Amino acid sequence: LVNVKIDGKPYQFEKGTTILKACKSIGIEIPTLCYLEGIAEEGSCGMCVVEVKGSRTLQRACITEVTEGMEITTNSDLIYEARKMNLELALAHHPLDCMTCDKDGDCVLQDLAYQFGIKKSQFLDEKDAFVYEKETPWDKNPFIQFDPQKCILCRRCVDACENQAIVEAIAIAMRGYKSIVSTPFNLPLEETNCQFCAECVQACPTAALIEKPRIGKGKIFNFEKTDTICAYCGVGCNLTIFKDKNNNLVMARGVDREPNKGRLCVKGRYGYEYVNSSERLTTPLIKENGVFRAATWEEALDYTAKRLLEIKDKYGPDAIGVLGSARCTNEDNYVVQKFARAVIGTNNIDHCARLCHASTISGLGKALGAGAATNPIDDIKNADVMFVIGSNTTETHPVIAQFIKENKKKKGAKLIVCDPRNIDLAKYADIFIQHYPGTDVALLNGMMKVIVDKGLIDKEFIENHTEGFENLLKVLDKYDLDKVSEITGVDKKLIETAAITYAKGPNSMIFYTMGITQHHVGVD
Repeated sequence: LVNVKIDGKPYQFEKGTTILKACKSIGIEIPTLCYLEGIAEEGSCGMCVVEVKGSRTLQRACITEVTEGMEITTNSDLIYEARKMNLELALAHHPLDCMTCDKDGDCVLQDLAYQFGIKKSQFLDEKDAFVYEKETPWDKNPFIQFDPQKCILCRRCVDACENQAIVEAIAIAMRGYKSIVSTPFNLPLEETNCQFCAECVQACPTAALIEKPRIGKGKIFNFEKTDTICAYCGVGCNLTIFKDKNNNLVMARGVDREPNKGRLCVKGRYGYEYVNSSERLTTPLIKENGVFRAATWEEALDYTAKRLLEIKDKYGPDAIGVLGSARCTNEDNYVVQKFARAVIGTNNIDHCARLCHASTISGLGKALGAGAATNPIDDIKNADVMFVIGSNTTETHPVIAQFIKENKKKKGAKLIVCDPRNIDLAKYADIFIQHYPGTDVALLNGMMKVIVDKGLIDKEFIENHTEGFENLLKVLDKYDLDKVSEITGVDKKLIETAAITYAKGPNSMIFYTMGITQHHVGVD
């Protein structure tokens, strides 16, 4: 701990804490514009400046760490004028169209201008204020609109793309007053490696970047918002969806909590528009003589209850089966199984995940006693080695792929990717094994044999907590590397390196999906 004085009062903070975090922890709010914790921490806007006794200049609170004996002033005439000056410089080329801007009420820049009483920047040169053309290569896609006139070059979008999405599709081009956020060679976004996760849009503090589907639908205070869980994949991202006055969904944003920590993929961000489809059923249908007719809810419920009772009375409760769905919430699925067991009186309750992950239930159940993931998503950051097999993670679970890339980029974790295809994660892998389709079992047995032969096993754990190990050794005897290499089409040296890397972790984590489970050898 270090001893610090803030506005004349003594405090203690952990060494390495920034002034901004220290002040926030004691209830002192310091304005920021370019800062996003863990994502954009460059100190480029100068809004968070504070006085530090003994320093020749004002210090940026977001990047300056507290030190022993530091004396900090967070509010003075000098600080106020410096912050106001920096804000006016940010507004020097910014159009004054808040009344017609879709980001009105949802704009950090607008909030700060209001806080500092700025109606018009003293640096605004109206001849030069609107030098950029409205049309940019960004505008050709259906998801993101970029208005360079409203960009203040805070770099939050660039840092979100680099540090949150781990894509690096955009950067600052040119220099000086000609600087602009751009794609490589000013290409359209769809021609870059952009995945349209729109982390850049969510990070933008102005209307420079905005979701196209929400444009013209209203301002933030016109929308009704609802927190929910994305149903597209198993990550279960927390998101907030926004509904306009016409009862249509217009926007989705990631919520900064587990498991996604604010992240979303293109499906979570934009894949809500089916809800607004005019082709959706809005009334129950009952089939009579092979033709559907519209019915009231009361009639449909009575009809359903009557038919279920008839079937139960005539054939017994086990003549009825009930299906839940991964697209429903846990609570809905709980009610479904309660209805099946307590009301109908049958245990014939099933779920779509059993079809695609039956081998998981069986395989993990036999090996570990439970057919579920052994670790929370947040444990990815603690992995020293990440072993991906049977999973095109970037496509199927994009947010998990971001965490995998982040752990590799920031902490130097090793990444081993095994896939017959040259998938996106292969570009980031330390070891990429491109084995023949359907040879996963041989590959894994070959790796296990290397681990056993090299003595990289935990003998004490095996003796105390496992059974059937001798049987495993008998199986592995058949899998010498020459044979495995022939079966899989992979160089035996590469298999050996992967096995040793995984075994020496020390914290190694396995990722797999339906590229394993839906094979006929999925259980193995």
